[in-house]
Amino acid sequence: RGVFDGGALGAGLRGAAGRYDFTVLDCPPSLNHLTLAALSAASGVLVPVQADFFSLEGLAQMREVLDRLRAGRGKPDLFGILVTQVPAGEDAAEIRAEIERFFPNALFQNAIGRDPAIAECPSHGKSVFSYAPRSVGAYHSLRFVQEAIRRSTILEPVQ
Repeated sequence: RGVFDGGALGAGLRGAAGRYDFTVLDCPPSLNHLTLAALSAASGVLVPVQADFFSLEGLAQMREVLDRLRAGRGKPDLFGILVTQVPAGEDAAEIRAEIERFFPNALFQNAIGRDPAIAECPSHGKSVFSYAPRSVGAYHSLRFVQEAIRRSTILEPVQ
């Protein structure tokens, strides 16, 4: 099987269908074979975008890949775009406006700010919620998760 059909990963996910509400495949920020296999196997995609203009180029590439996959298979749907690494005291308004211009209604209202706790927690084998539950990163992450749950139950996928 090819990378763009989901292959063994897609078969494994289909085998787990019904046992979980969501399955999250955390992929590297590159369009390598692993990421392409995950995108091919997925029914929906959440795209994190760092709050800088260089990341917008990657978002354009992601759109092309998603369009190609949808043209051939009808999926994955775009679940939404999450702005991350927002510097303290900033709101990333320019980045958010550019994303909204090209992806109307896809942008999550909540964003994840820069926080050392988010960078440190994986090396301790913990989530930010267990590593630093009172951190800004945990608060932002919780707000995002709440918004994502609301979106998943009331909205259709973004086109």
